[in-house]
Amino acid sequence: MEFGPEDDRHEVGVELGNGATGRVFACRRLRTGEEFAVKVVDLQRLALLGDLDSHLAKLNREVDILQHLHHSRIVNLHRVYSTGSCYFLVMERVWGGELFQQIVQKKSLSEPEARYVFRQLLEGVSYMHTRGVMGAGAVPP
Repeated sequence: MEFGPEDDRHEVGVELGNGATGRVFACRRLRTGEEFAVKVVDLQRLALLGDLDSHLAKLNREVDILQHLHHSRIVNLHRVYSTGSCYFLVMERVWGGELFQQIVQKKSLSEPEARYVFRQLLEGVSYMHTRGVMGAGAVPP
């Protein structure tokens, strides 16, 4: 499957994960060969969850927030495309798999590994706090 405007087509690859409102796939920008991840939100599926307007408002809020976040500890949003049936959120592709799976496979993290992961998480959360995204009474950018 391909998506995007004629002069900037992207090709969808293997599924990387899924959630309640969308599925994430590997994708490649055909013009440059760059690799990304794309979150595909099927609007028909979203409508089946009920209160489509509320879900669309949440999706638009997610997009708005991600468009204002640029940090090495946050997955960066590169572009958004929409059709009558889907939203395509083209994001930075992060390699190495899910942290949860790595912990499950290894059964635990060593202290240096845990410290490294925890520090990265705190740096990302701290950045979001400075941008008003997280915390009590936070107002998104």
